[in-house]
Amino acid sequence: VFGAGFNNAVSPEYGSAVFIIDMEDGGKVLKQIDVADKPGNSVINSVPVGIIPIIADGSPLANYHGAMAYFADYEGKLWKLNLSDQGTLYDIQQLFDSESTGTNGRRVMKDVVASIDTDNKLWFYYGTGNQQQLQKISPSIQNRLYGLKDEDFPNYQSNASTFTVSQCRNVTSVSASCPTDSEKGWYIDLKTNEKTTSKASVSNRTVYFSRYIPNDSNPCVAGNAFITSHDYRCGNVLQNISLGGGVATEVVIFKGKVYVGLSGATATTGTSTSGTSTSGTSTSGTSTSGTTTLEEGWAQTDNLIVGTVASGRGTGVGQITIESWRHVF
Repeated sequence: VFGAGFNNAVSPEYGSAVFIIDMEDGGKVLKQIDVADKPGNSVINSVPVGIIPIIADGSPLANYHGAMAYFADYEGKLWKLNLSDQGTLYDIQQLFDSESTGTNGRRVMKDVVASIDTDNKLWFYYGTGNQQQLQKISPSIQNRLYGLKDEDFPNYQSNASTFTVSQCRNVTSVSASCPTDSEKGWYIDLKTNEKTTSKASVSNRTVYFSRYIPNDSNPCVAGNAFITSHDYRCGNVLQNISLGGGVATEVVIFKGKVYVGLSGATATTGTSTSGTSTSGTSTSGTSTSGTTTLEEGWAQTDNLIVGTVASGRGTGVGQITIESWRHVF
């Protein structure tokens, strides 16, 4: 199961679909499922991201055969695709509308990330940001970070209605409270021109986002990279780490350490001129120095930055180990 790919705004007839093929029958196309393009927003839709299947092997809550599959399209809409033995096979429904327009820059070109919380709720995390125009500066650009629930999981409700951020908790402010049980999740408004640059990462009840603010004086010079960590159910900021000049990769969590790559940095870029705003996010995009001063507990070797996970999140000592394997000839 895969998205039809990025169509570079050529036509909604190309790319705005999901294909299901039979790998054991020469790649035969079993189904092409068209993904609706939102009318009137001046964005030509596509599906450049991967499809995330939730199967019984991955969650004991998946009390079905097959999968419930999820993805966000280029316009930032979150979709649920029924590939299970419940309801109608290949049925698709839009869960969320990110309200993307031709000017606000809310584009999704990275996979969504799924996690099940301690209350057995299925959550999805992703951010927006036009990866083809990272350096673009405009007062109209307004990207977001999302933590969204599928409250029907593990069931498929064909009559489920689409929701927007009006039904979610705005946790942009550091003083914001957690979403209530009746709200569909949380969201954070990024600073003007700020963008996400990778898919989110989830570990030990914490979700991590890589963020980027363009250089506001010279678009040919790298701006500043940051990573923020958030409580996975509340969205409140736990860490706000300035990485210096460059573009941050996806965060990898391994044995209690945070690993992130930094690309695009040059000898003339590095240190952020800003700290933390009242909302817990960065405030400036101008890189001014070749020397990156990282917070205590963080270190950089070449373009690899290693740091510490957010504190107070529990031990996180549970580890997955391989007990055995087999090779079928």
